[in-house]
Order: sequence, then C-alpha cells, then structure tokens
Amino acid sequence: MPTTLKSIARVAPRQSVTRLIGARSVLYALIWLALAPLARPASAEGVGVADPAVVGAVGEDGRASVLRSIPLRSLDTGPTVEAEHPDSASDDEAEPLDAATDMDLAELGEVFPPSQGSEVWQINTRHLNPWCAAPPLQVYQHQSRQWQLRSLDDLLTPFDGVVVVYVHGNRMESCNTLDRGMLYYRCLTSAAQTNVRFIIWSWPSDTIKGQVRDVRVKSERAHAEGAYLGWYVSQLPADQLVSLVGYSYGAKVITSALQMRACGGCNGLPMNSGTPVRVSINAPAVSYADMSSAGRYRAALSQADRVLMLYNTLDPILKRYRIVEKHARPQAIGYTGLSRAIPNGDKVRQIDVSHVVGRSHYEPRYVQHSGLLHEMRQCILWQEMP
Repeated sequence: MPTTLKSIARVAPRQSVTRLIGARSVLYALIWLALAPLARPASAEGVGVADPAVVGAVGEDGRASVLRSIPLRSLDTGPTVEAEHPDSASDDEAEPLDAATDMDLAELGEVFPPSQGSEVWQINTRHLNPWCAAPPLQVYQHQSRQWQLRSLDDLLTPFDGVVVVYVHGNRMESCNTLDRGMLYYRCLTSAAQTNVRFIIWSWPSDTIKGQVRDVRVKSERAHAEGAYLGWYVSQLPADQLVSLVGYSYGAKVITSALQMRACGGCNGLPMNSGTPVRVSINAPAVSYADMSSAGRYRAALSQADRVLMLYNTLDPILKRYRIVEKHARPQAIGYTGLSRAIPNGDKVRQIDVSHVVGRSHYEPRYVQHSGLLHEMRQCILWQEMP
C-alpha cells in the first residue's frame, strides 16, 4: 500500500492538488453563505441590526442607510436593557401597550381615505444656514400628484381643521423625507373626521462624513432649526389648532422651537407664545438634563397642551446617545423616559414601546402598529387623551 500511494503522488500533478483544495474552499464558502441567514434571526425589515456601538450609523431613512454606512450583524437577543438614568420613568409611570397586529399600509389609503378637506404641504429649509434673521422658507403644496411652489402667505391662511407639522430625524435626504412624511399622512389621517393640513418639515439632515461628527453637528443644527419652526408656528392664527410630530432629532427640533416660543424669540426672530400646541414625539433624541428645571429646554413644555412621548428602553442607537457631547455624556429621553418631576411633567403621557418596537431605531415601526397609531391620533387630532 505505501508503494501505491507513493506512485500516485509521483503521477498526480501538484496543480491538481491545489485546484482540488481551492474548489473545496469555494464549496464550503457557498454552503456557509446559504446557511448563514438560517442561523441568525432577522429584524422585521428582513436585515440584521446595525452595530449599536456607533451611534448614528443607522440613519432615520431605515435600511438603505444601514447598508450604506456599516456592516450588519445578527440581531442581539441578550437580556433586557434597563433604563440607566436614576430618575427614569418607572413601570407604573409609563403605561404599557398591549400587542396588536401591524396594518397593511399599502391598502390603508384605499380602505380609509383621508378627509376630502385635507391638504399636504412641504416647508424646505435645506438651503438655509442656521440662525437666519429672516428665513426665506421654500413652500410647496402637493396637488394633482405634483409639488407646486407656493408662498408662505398661502400656508398662513386660517384652516378649518388641525395644522400638523411632521419633522423627520437624522440622515434623511429630501426624497426620503417626502416618502416618510406621506407615510405619516396616510396613517394619521385615514378615516379621520377632522380636516388636516399636513406639513412635511424638511431640514438639512443629509449624512456628513464621520459618524461621530455627523451626530454632533446634527444635534446643534436640530437646536438651531427650532428657531425656524417656532417662528413659523408663531405666524399662525392665534385660534388655530396646531400639532407637532417629530422623530429622533426631529423631536429635538420641536423641543427647541417650544423653548424659543416660551422665551419670546431668538436671534432676531420674534415669536409669541400664542395658543398651546399638541406634541407627539417618538424616540426623542433629546437630553434628559436639558428637560430639567435648570436645563436648556426647561420651559418647552409650558407651550404644550398635551404631549405624547413614545420611548424605547431597548433602542440600540439612543442607548449610545452619550457620545453626542464629548464631556457631559447625556442620556436621551427616548431611551430613559421622563420623570414627572420635570417642569410641566404632568402634561406628558409617555409609553414604553420596547415590547412593540424591540431593539430597533426604525421609524416606520411606530406608525405601523395599530395601538401606537391610535395613541398618536388621539394626541395629534386633538381628541380626548387619557
């Protein structure tokens, strides 16, 4: 037998052995790629969850931003994350929400069309630098399936219904902003008995090179953007019903706007308090310390009639919110919840949605859930809230 093996070794070319080993490696790689998706759980969107070690790597535009930014890993199925802030909302302060089925959004607009008196508008500030004294807002109205240029005066006319302003989060390009805004519009106004003038607020949140730099620059831009939003809301008729809806950094834009209204304006932009507004913020990327009695936004809630806040103690992005500031290491209220001890804390109805949204910072999950959507409608359409 040894003689036979030696003879075979002498006859077989070395290239054949190398070719055999290479083919076997390729075969193993193909088998691994075929079985890998079965070995790891997937998120609701059909992809893994981005590594939360880098906050901001997952953009507010969902999966496309994840694939553009960083590699994916499998869904983390570790133990439940507890809120880290000592004054974070306890279970009895934050009412849990019963699980409910997701809706088919493709059929929603056909089955429950919006009220005939509803309108869709867009206000664009992407061309503006922060802190303009007289901001030339770009205004468009959606008519006949087209965006038509309008003047700001057209948008300041009295409206028989509720004016709803939706403010998106970070890393949203203009086209994605419009798609996300239309999703909110279809969901919030379906089967609504109230006319809605829905405004998509498009602010400069395009991706900036450098993940940490992106998060920190956008945090300050969101604060400055509040001046434009607060100024616009102050121009509306005093008796106009107004609701503000924001996600992640969009919630910070809204909070900043309310604070500036309470202070009477900022940087040459006069504002009046006027009638209180309804506020609905999802996964707000706002510092807990800023909402305290000595914080940056201590008077913001004084401008609100009621506030609905949906926070997630499993949010992998807001968990790392501390890198937004180099030394302060803040925590996001969208991760910890709020204590009722903050100024005007009794106006806030907050719900921990971790068992509904899970370990995700994906915005559509908040509006695709019928229970969460019902809570949002009650707040935004000025219905009676619990």
